[in-house]
Amino acid sequence: MKVKTRIENIFCLIDFKQELEIDDRMAEEAGLEAAKNLSSYIYTHPELQTKMMIFSSGKVFLNGAKNQDEIASSFWALIRKLREIGIRIILGPHTKIEIENLLATADLHDYLPDLEVDLEKISMKQNATYEPEKFPAVFLNFFSSQVKGSAMVFKSGRILIGDVKSQEDADLVLERVIETVRY
Repeated sequence: MKVKTRIENIFCLIDFKQELEIDDRMAEEAGLEAAKNLSSYIYTHPELQTKMMIFSSGKVFLNGAKNQDEIASSFWALIRKLREIGIRIILGPHTKIEIENLLATADLHDYLPDLEVDLEKISMKQNATYEPEKFPAVFLNFFSSQVKGSAMVFKSGRILIGDVKSQEDADLVLERVIETVRY
């Protein structure tokens, strides 16, 4: 069975491997917002609404992208903003962009239309955790050599997949969820 998840959010780390000396005046000029309780600034991409938390160490956490194109657009928009305020960014093989986590969704009923989702029954499966008084979903963890990731299965049939780094990994977790709830 061919399955496909929908990517909702990609969280990635950008490391310029250089110090970024941004002061409050420069940040204001570039439209960066000071992060409360952290020595960092936040840049929000105007069209994509991705957010980047920029640290003086040269590390940047990007959140809110849905695909590689949005990661690239956000990255280059940040480079332009930093250069506008006089920060010289040196790009090269040392510059790292790594996906740390990806959140994807799916619906069990797209693959098992007649399935009545029984969270109690699913919670009896291996690697399942269910505490209905705390959270209305079953947590399934898959950490084998073939599949690494986790999923939350809700009574409605909606699935939230995380702890993965690619669409392919999310799709593998979805396949494993379908196998788990089917039997």
